[in-house]
Amino acid sequence: MEHSFGYYPEKGAESAYEVHKRYGIGHIVLKYFFGVLSFLAVAAVFGFVVMFLWNRLLPSIFGFPIINYLQAVGLLILARVLFGGIGGGTVNNFAGKNPFLNKWMGMNKKEREAFLQKHGQFFHDHQDIHGSETKP
Repeated sequence: MEHSFGYYPEKGAESAYEVHKRYGIGHIVLKYFFGVLSFLAVAAVFGFVVMFLWNRLLPSIFGFPIINYLQAVGLLILARVLFGGIGGGTVNNFAGKNPFLNKWMGMNKKEREAFLQKHGQFFHDHQDIHGSETKP
């Protein structure tokens, strides 16, 4: 069975500590080395893409000056700070922010049945399961 560091095996399989012990510290160093190398490669490609698009489009359309590679990378960093924030964030930005879903997930089977009994007619009056409208 092949493992990677951080793998949480099913019951009965070897633990993450045992995997680390077997593969050693070199496994972790290689993982982070290739992670950093991949990040730098992607950043380089995006820097060249931004530089290419800027230099081909903006000077001819708006009369902006031509930029070099470092200025393009600076634009990427500026855009990340202004529009993406500084932290990594989560994949699902709406996780935990839907109060109705949180309430529904916190209900047991009886509470869900009571909710549907009380409020279910509203949903059935407006739309059926296939998305076509029904009569109120």
